[in-house]
This record gives sequence, structure tokens and C-alpha cells, in this order.
Amino acid sequence: MRGVMTPRQFAIGLIIAGGALFAATVVANVVIDPHAVFGTKIFPPANANQRFVVFEELRRDRASVDALLFGSSHGYALDEKYLAERMGVQGLNSQIVPGGAITDHLPILSYVLRHQETSGRKIRKVLLLVDLDAIGGYPCTGIAINCLLPPAVTGASRVNFWWRYLTAVKVANWRSATRRFIAGQDNPPNPYVPPPGLDVVADAAEVVATASGHAAAESKLRQFSPSPLEPSDAAARVRSHWVTRRPNLDAHFALLEKFVRLCAEHGVQLTVATNPIERSKLDSFTHGDLEAVRERLNRITDLWDFATPGLVSDRPDLWIDTGHFKPAIGTMMITRMFGGSVPVFPGFGRFLPRLTDPPQSADAK
Repeated sequence: MRGVMTPRQFAIGLIIAGGALFAATVVANVVIDPHAVFGTKIFPPANANQRFVVFEELRRDRASVDALLFGSSHGYALDEKYLAERMGVQGLNSQIVPGGAITDHLPILSYVLRHQETSGRKIRKVLLLVDLDAIGGYPCTGIAINCLLPPAVTGASRVNFWWRYLTAVKVANWRSATRRFIAGQDNPPNPYVPPPGLDVVADAAEVVATASGHAAAESKLRQFSPSPLEPSDAAARVRSHWVTRRPNLDAHFALLEKFVRLCAEHGVQLTVATNPIERSKLDSFTHGDLEAVRERLNRITDLWDFATPGLVSDRPDLWIDTGHFKPAIGTMMITRMFGGSVPVFPGFGRFLPRLTDPPQSADAK
């Protein structure tokens, strides 16, 4: 009967429709490039894979790179120009990525040191920023599509890597990028990066100058916050004995040990520092938890400790949000570690030489 579709026609139509949808998905991902991996740069990326982006920048500029900065998004507060100046290096490359962890940093360091013989310049110095409140948790490395490490670093299948980006159905990302493109808008600037033109040295000096005395200001602020590292009842219920609940703590410390060892084997001067922690986060940990993690880290390497509670933790005006401090604090961190004339809050940042004595047992008297 005319007008009735046969099973064969239906099957062919279904195949054609499926092929058209697949082709449209591939074209959308390549042209819109929401994850900024194909380099088309026609549309503003809606959900860029920063791990891929900064690695490509490193590969492009590696002939001039002699220092590396590793860390999570907290590290955006450190001005790269000022940091390079104080470290005494000419080519500082930042591998700061959102949610960055040792699972991201070690593969990049290994790749760079493995290929530096042919790059024209060797890595002389490395700064590693560690989040005491996050180490040992569940890293996002390789989990979400915008957190995949490049296959050149991991040794994973290149076909699988690119296939995931070609076939990902991300309607919300396509829509967001398209709307910004039509409106002639780029993505808003990263709120955690020092704005262009900011004099970070003058900014830090002004912050310190306007503080009404370290002891007085800290005493006043403590009227509105619990004692250091003593959590509220609500916080205790959420994160009681958090250290024992970090499923990857041993694995992450093993990777940190390898990171330190790689630097030593290649003659790289390594500086390790902990990031400051805002008061509400400090209060969410059981007393002694962060100290235990800090001590374990300190048994691996020398350490600059900025996570100790103090005026910085208790000054809401020095924080963009509860997880990110402002550039003035980043500038003070740089000055404490590498010197400089910028004034620093008293007691902010302490250098802890690597611990070599065995840890005390619970029954030690």
C-alpha cells in the first residue's frame, strides 16, 4: 500500500537520523568548542578544561620556562609577575587549575622534567601550594570532562580523549556559548585572578596599614567567631574526625613524596606552602585534624605554613568567598617566602624545617 513505510525504509530512516544527530553533535563541539580543547576560538568557552588549556600554554612556551607554580584556584591570588620577580626567575609558568590536587600536579611535573632535555631550558624552581583542608579527599582529576588531563601527560588513549569531547552532548554549554557570541560578550573575567593594572605591592601595603593593630583586631573579631580549630556543634556533626574520612590520604601523601623526590633528583629548588584557610572552614574541623595533616606533610618536606589560624582567617574583607583569599594575601605570602619590602601581618606565615624525628605514639608519655 502506497504511503506505508516498510521495515527496511524505517531502518534506513532511523540510521540516517542517528547519523545526522551524531554529525551535528560533532560539528557543534568542534565549532562551539565549549571546553576550549579544539582551539577554534569562535565562541567563548562555556566550560573550559583549564588543565588542558594551561598545559598547552606550557608546551607552547616551554623553551622559555624555568619555573613552575602548582596549586588549586586559591593560587590565582598570587600575582605571577611579582612572584617571578621575587623567585628570581625569568619564565614562570602557572599550572593553577580549579580543584587542583597532587593528582594533577605530579603528572605535569613528571612530563616537564622528562622532556626538559630537549626544551632548551631546565626547570630551576617550583612552588607547590597545598590545601590542608582538601588533601586526601576525592580529587576531580579525570572525573568530569572539563578535568581531563591531556593524553600526552597521562599516556592514555588519544582516541578516547578526543572521542569524549567530540561526542559529548552539552546542550547547556552550547546554549551559553551561543548566547554570549550573539550578544558580543566574552566570558566574564576570573574573579579570583588579580585584575589587570592592580599594583599588588601597594594593595598589600594598604591592607596592612589600615589594620588597627594585629592583636586588637584579632581580639575584636574573635568575639564573633569560635576559638581556633574548635568547631561548632553543627560543623562537628558534618566533619567530625575528618582526617579519618579522607579516603585518599595515604595515596596523596605517596604522590607528594614522589613529587618532592623528583625535584631533588633533577636539582629543582622546591618550595611548598599551605594556603590560608578562612575561619568558617577552620571551625568545621575537629581540633587536631589539620595539625595532624600538616605534621605529616612536614615529614616529607620543608614547609611554609600559612594555614595556622590568625588575623587573615578572621578578616572577611580579605576574602572573595570562604575558599578564596584576595591578592593582598597572596602578595604577603610571596613576600614571606621569597623576601621583599611589602609589609606582612605579624605572625603570618611560618617556616617549618622538615621533621626528621619519629612521630609520637598515642601512648607516649
